[in-house]
Amino acid sequence: SDDYKDFLKLYSEDIEYMDYVFSLDEHPEIIVDKIINWENFLEKYPDSNCRKKANDIYQAYRADYILSLTSSQTTEVLKNGKINEDVKELNRFKNKYPNSPTTEIIKYYLENYKNDDINDMLADKNIEIYNKGE
Repeated sequence: SDDYKDFLKLYSEDIEYMDYVFSLDEHPEIIVDKIINWENFLEKYPDSNCRKKANDIYQAYRADYILSLTSSQTTEVLKNGKINEDVKELNRFKNKYPNSPTTEIIKYYLENYKNDDINDMLADKNIEIYNKGE
């Protein structure tokens, strides 16, 4: 079926976990491409038998992306009224993909970073969005 072929194509194009973790700081666009490719797959094939596996892969990419860019250092920078490269990257994503579910999490972070429980709040938001995708 088309969904299975597309799933295998996307899955085969995924880079090794360690390679992408190291590339996140220097080339976040690699991870962004993976996030968007998996989002598109999930949107295109809402009834796919591969949906659960695709959603799990997508969520892993998104979680790594969000967690790396919403570190305590980034939160402190924002609280001091400044912007660092991580905030610039979050804004780039948000502006380039305004309808992405990932943008929903980014906006949530940027609106709530002053809250002392922001990490727990982000985890809850991610679970909420994950459950929508199942």
